[in-house]
Amino acid sequence: MTSRRPKPTLPPAGASPANAVRVEPPLQRSKYKIRRRSTKTRGVAIDMEYWFKGERYRPTLGYDLSADAIDKAASEMVLKIHNGAGSGELAPPSRGGMTMAEFKPAYLDELRERQVADLTRASQVLDTYLIPHFPMPFEALRYSHGQAYIKARRAATPRPSDGTIAREWAILNSLLNFAVKVGELPANPLSGITAPVSGARSRMPEPDELATIGQLATDRLRRAACVAMNTGLRGEKVWMVRPSMIVQKTDGPWLELPPPRSKKKGNPLLLPLNRHAVGALTVPEEAQPDTRVFDDWAAPGALSKAWARAAEAAECGDLRFHDLRRWFSSTLEDLGAEEGEEAVHREVVKHLIGHQAGDVLEKHYLVRSKGWAKKLRRAVDQLADRYEKFTNKAGEGKPADSP
Repeated sequence: MTSRRPKPTLPPAGASPANAVRVEPPLQRSKYKIRRRSTKTRGVAIDMEYWFKGERYRPTLGYDLSADAIDKAASEMVLKIHNGAGSGELAPPSRGGMTMAEFKPAYLDELRERQVADLTRASQVLDTYLIPHFPMPFEALRYSHGQAYIKARRAATPRPSDGTIAREWAILNSLLNFAVKVGELPANPLSGITAPVSGARSRMPEPDELATIGQLATDRLRRAACVAMNTGLRGEKVWMVRPSMIVQKTDGPWLELPPPRSKKKGNPLLLPLNRHAVGALTVPEEAQPDTRVFDDWAAPGALSKAWARAAEAAECGDLRFHDLRRWFSSTLEDLGAEEGEEAVHREVVKHLIGHQAGDVLEKHYLVRSKGWAKKLRRAVDQLADRYEKFTNKAGEGKPADSP
């Protein structure tokens, strides 16, 4: 006879066998975040962020750890938090003790999750203005610190506009509100402060102001201003232009620009250049294709600051480099008012300053058509005549881009 092995007896539902071994579920990597932080003496610190029962833990796992070592240390730390929090052995960090600099990575992660297009501005505002002014822990932050920030920014040189301060203030409050939401701060102490309001700006240069600034500015700064007034480009785009970006077509020179870095700051990919813009961008002794035309300034902001210093010396310190772009668009809108001029359609103006419509026809096809290119070319050539009249009104005998 063949002996049969007895079937194992299963314990009743809800009962646990005496010799059963409890198996911990595998730790999900998504439950914690790992960040690397450079230190001066100990190498790269490995920090972990982990939430448990509404509390946030940020322990340092070690230094210069491999990927496997990080996973092992993180798993052990999670178990330690689970066991220690219940027994009182491991207390969570006190709320409000974190600084803005320490909270910045978590805030930028949140902006990425919100799919914010331009993280660069938020990061630069934090590093340049907010973190230096607010070094204290969140728990020490008072409304007077916020009021002092507004006063300090308004007294800065070059003087920022209320719109600029309003954008900085919006980033500050967004960060603090997120800190409240995740429990790092009980309440936003700056929420009740009346901040500057970002309003429409209408400032444009006058001929005598431009002439005075031109006398005090360097030749390269005058040429940069000429490019801005004849192309409508923002300061950062003027700063980055290289001779190799100028292409010759049958109707004249065009400027090839890289795609905009965000939807808010658009620019055309191809921009017709009139005679003044070409003269300011092509200086024979500096015609190196891969070198920036305005390489005097190491960063885009340095160009705007150089203009601000010249404007301050000319006693028109509220005139900003960006106001030259407003002159470009406003003058285009005004074309057709004088005898012999042809009016420019608003869609042409929108395209030239980078406010492109979302319409597929205009965005992808009109820009390649000869008729559309002809309209753009005619607009900037008419602008060149207006620019000459404008610069000659102050008694100057030659345009600002002339040597």
